[in-house]
Amino acid sequence: SRSVAARNSALASQMLHLVHAGRLIRIFGQEDREQAAFDTASDGVRRAAFVLATRQGALPPLTEVLHALLFLATVIAAFLANVSFPLTAAFLILLYRLQPHMRALQMSWSQLQGLSGSLEEVSWLLDPAGKPAPPLGSLPFPGLGERIAFEGVSFTYASEEQRAAVLHAATFDIKAGRSTALIGRSGAGKTTIVNLLCR
Repeated sequence: SRSVAARNSALASQMLHLVHAGRLIRIFGQEDREQAAFDTASDGVRRAAFVLATRQGALPPLTEVLHALLFLATVIAAFLANVSFPLTAAFLILLYRLQPHMRALQMSWSQLQGLSGSLEEVSWLLDPAGKPAPPLGSLPFPGLGERIAFEGVSFTYASEEQRAAVLHAATFDIKAGRSTALIGRSGAGKTTIVNLLCR
């Protein structure tokens, strides 16, 4: 489930990138490259969802096999312990009546496990721990006095698994009174730098 949520997030980022950078992609003739990146992200979501669905689908037949083994073990144990047939039959009937309730609990547990990745994403989003406090006050920003310094700044999106850092030890100055341009290939971290500047 975590893998599905992470790959869905990566696919959403890819789609958002295509929406915002569509003109640039066409201007520089990068349609094939972007199509390949989108196909890879989409295929990752499909594979992760297939694995999750396969594992969830394997639970009901596995449960049936385990219940059959439990019934068999009960009969064998009752025979070896010289338990009377009526008592064994009553126990098996009660066990059989309990089976649908156990299956419902198991399916509910399986569905909750299947949603755990999405629930963790939402709880991470709502959790204020480790995030900067919102700025206070109502005074307007008077302008940059001297500079903004990035010193060894690294950044990775929390929802993406096994992905390289978007920024790795970035160090530079944005000086007051000058125009500063961020130049780099698509995905180099330009938008991330602007988002970090805006907190």
